[in-house]
Amino acid sequence: MRIIEEEQLDFSDVLIRPARSDFRSRSEANISREFSKKGRKTFSCIPVCCANMWSIGTPEMAKIFVKKGLLCALEKHVEYNDLTALYSSLSLEEAQRIAVSIGANDSLETIKRLKYAGYGPYIINIDIANGYLAMLQEKVKEVRALFPEVWIIAGTVVTGDIVTDLLNCGADIIRAGIGGGCQCMTRLQTGVGRPMVSMLQDCSDAAHQIHGYVMSDGGCTCPGDVCKALGCADFVMCGSLFAGAEEASGDEVEVDGKKFKKFAGMSSAFIQDKLFGGFKS
Repeated sequence: MRIIEEEQLDFSDVLIRPARSDFRSRSEANISREFSKKGRKTFSCIPVCCANMWSIGTPEMAKIFVKKGLLCALEKHVEYNDLTALYSSLSLEEAQRIAVSIGANDSLETIKRLKYAGYGPYIINIDIANGYLAMLQEKVKEVRALFPEVWIIAGTVVTGDIVTDLLNCGADIIRAGIGGGCQCMTRLQTGVGRPMVSMLQDCSDAAHQIHGYVMSDGGCTCPGDVCKALGCADFVMCGSLFAGAEEASGDEVEVDGKKFKKFAGMSSAFIQDKLFGGFKS
């Protein structure tokens, strides 16, 4: 094991230093950005992305997000008919903000059907808990070969070296952050992770050298953390902050007179039982 000697900072360790501005109100700020890359269709968005978690990355959430100019990464188990209904309900500009999610072992048949039918996707989110496995790079290459024009999000990772590797394989946006989500047990169970601010700076430095982008994934507990993440990365993905929205599909529960909605990590026993009939042996 190699110990990183320099100080590693998390969102709770830093604050944003203000600067002079001619704005009279925060409402005057335009936080939308335009993203471009050779061979890809340029798109504009507010660079905040709804996470591809069960009950959060739903078509209902996507409609709200993309119409307001944000991104939405759909959870992996949205049916083909629901995908086509979603794309049919959106303008072309709005549809470009939808990311269809797949795992490293998932078939690409649904995405092929969408493309042949004249729908998206314009963004494909390849989601794997451990972005250091060779299967992620292999999947990126497979997707890029079949869909040369789409934007590919891949992750998750926490070091600049693997960011460079994934971008060279054909990815465009690298999701960075392991163990930071409030539902994630990775750090407790495996000891793997890295404080978000220092990690994002490392990953962004690597990505920007070869015209890639970084998406912060996890660790945001309040709107201020989202602002800090966008100071270090190009995009920020959030899940728990949106879990209580009306459009989220989690069951509503009441505790001490307060209403909440259930949500869970994608590797939790609850999700494994609900979607896969339990953990695989």
